Amino acid sequence: MYLLTPEDKNFISHVVRNYQTFHLWVSGTDHPQDFDLNKARLTSAEYMLSTMARAHGIQLEAPKQLARILANGSLAAESAQSINILAVVKELADLLDGYAAQLS
Repeated sequence: MYLLTPEDKNFISHVVRNYQTFHLWVSGTDHPQDFDLNKARLTSAEYMLSTMARAHGIQLEAPKQLARILANGSLAAESAQSINILAVVKELADLLDGYAAQLS
């Protein structure tokens, strides 16, 4: 399995918590329909993948496809509070590991 450093895990946790905070804020507004949570979730997934790939010297050929997998997987909890950060870390590591294995 692709090994993520403690700094990587802290970064992922920070991004997920930012998304959770945004989700909670949107849910608390009088007009949540004006905010696209799916886009925010996808943007968070893209940011995590691109940052991790760059940090570990991996050139992703299909970053949007991988981001969609992550955004629709462990980041797609019904409630922002139910996002399992450890599951996000594992899924991100699995995606990078699977992608790196295809290249070798």
